[in-house]
Amino acid sequence: VKRFDQAVTYYTKNHEGFCLQVSECLRSRVEWSDQEIIRDIISVLAVQGWEKILEEEASLEFVSRLVDRFAAPLQGAQKDLLNIPEEFDSLMQYAVQFISLATMDYRAVWWRIFHAPTASEWSNALALVQLLFSLPASNGKLERVFSQMNVIKTNK
Repeated sequence: VKRFDQAVTYYTKNHEGFCLQVSECLRSRVEWSDQEIIRDIISVLAVQGWEKILEEEASLEFVSRLVDRFAAPLQGAQKDLLNIPEEFDSLMQYAVQFISLATMDYRAVWWRIFHAPTASEWSNALALVQLLFSLPASNGKLERVFSQMNVIKTNK
């Protein structure tokens, strides 16, 4: 690398500023998000944590918060919002009892849950899960679509 010594000197003089800029960039990226909602979504979709939740007899408030947050689309799909926490508890108990959560990939676990003989008993809870799986992890694809659209259809 040419001018390595100069690069090291430049970095040592400016590294705090770089760190602050990176931190500010990351902070601005996640500032829009509601951290509690993200934790709630992870609690539902990350099946490996369910055994601990059931062992500790923890409340399923995270499910209730998600139901409140996504009430409009769930009601639009004619789902019974009041039954979702109870159905999700039953779904978790089934999964812990009959599926090897610790050793299976979460996608395989969810496939088994959706195809379980008792899946119809959890139809409201599974609608919430489908909704959560449909949420984009980032808006990158959407931004690319708008960029392509702007190339095709200009302001003129």
